[in-house]
Amino acid sequence: MQFFDSTTLLLVNAVFNLLAVLAWALLAGVFRVAPRACWLLAGAHLARVFALRCYDCRISSPLQTWPWLPELFGVLTLALLCLGVRRLLRLRFAWADVAALSAGGALAVLGLGLNGHIAGMLAAGSLAMLLIAVLLSRDLLVGAAALRFGPWLLPLALPSLAMAVALAWRGWRALSDPAPTVPALAIWLWVLLSLASSLSLIALILHRLIARISQLSLHDPLTGALNRRAVTRRLQRLQALSQRGHPFSLLLLDIDHFKAINDRLGHAGGDAALVHVVNVLGRALRSQDELARLGGEEFCVLLPHTELAAAAEVAERLRARLEASPCSWKSRDIALTASFGVAQARPGELRAEAVLVQADQQLYRAKAGGRNQVCAEGLDDAEDGSPEAPLSLPQGDGED
Repeated sequence: MQFFDSTTLLLVNAVFNLLAVLAWALLAGVFRVAPRACWLLAGAHLARVFALRCYDCRISSPLQTWPWLPELFGVLTLALLCLGVRRLLRLRFAWADVAALSAGGALAVLGLGLNGHIAGMLAAGSLAMLLIAVLLSRDLLVGAAALRFGPWLLPLALPSLAMAVALAWRGWRALSDPAPTVPALAIWLWVLLSLASSLSLIALILHRLIARISQLSLHDPLTGALNRRAVTRRLQRLQALSQRGHPFSLLLLDIDHFKAINDRLGHAGGDAALVHVVNVLGRALRSQDELARLGGEEFCVLLPHTELAAAAEVAERLRARLEASPCSWKSRDIALTASFGVAQARPGELRAEAVLVQADQQLYRAKAGGRNQVCAEGLDDAEDGSPEAPLSLPQGDGED
């Protein structure tokens, strides 16, 4: 038995693509991982199986009735692959360019094939697949760059670029040789390209899964704000920058009388209030500021490159904005206020969490002093020289 003849290689390629169909179908239907993208990719591999089997028939039976059939399946394979990658990379989903190239290529293949122009048919099919492969390469480069693949960016698009080169060679060879034969080496090359293309897509889906897991591990599932683990990481980075002369401050805030909201409206109303707080505060922060939910009704705001006085002004603005923005839930308004504690990181402090402890002390003072106010460590000393007196900033509208 010859293991390197064309028929055996095509069969191996078809089996590999059938396994790929099963894998993508499981991801889409069972695990619900990017289902639309995975179904498109499963369809692409299934179309490739039909293309390979039809091509095998054309090799073993040169006089078969439909020599254009594998070309049509080949065009369909690249079209579905391109659309699946766009879905997978969350690019702006457009299908018109792919549909136009596919339809034009299919019509050219059918017209030339039915008229017996086999060389022209092969060249037309190769050209259509080449153009779609170029689109696929571009989408991979653009989408993977947005996902920050770094040094793996070019290897990810390399299989589709190599496929475009192979298709260009195939089309030129079809025009230069009226009766082209396909050596086993060329089929081996196509097997390797199919495998490499599938591996690059697997890398994409793994990256998306890892990114999703990372997001879930660092974000609060209810509000989408950062969680305590993320705050710990950010504090370590900001404290290191503070040692180099880049100050940062931290706000702690606690929603006033939140238990009463839960008791009166239930946990659904309380959850709606928490989401509302994140939305109101998030719109009032700078792009470099970070909002986190530490647990329950307690939140934290990290303010890079911000000294204590400026941080206290930010806290007052947030307090006033929250007070002026009741939460609408089930045709009723939920009045919300919060108490704030403000602290600036000390450059000589080695523990990153020390600023969190300082802010918590000021938050306790704000709650003990009547709630719905801002307390900042040290600012009241300049007013009356008494470090024990809580600072309550003016409760105006806080707008600039």
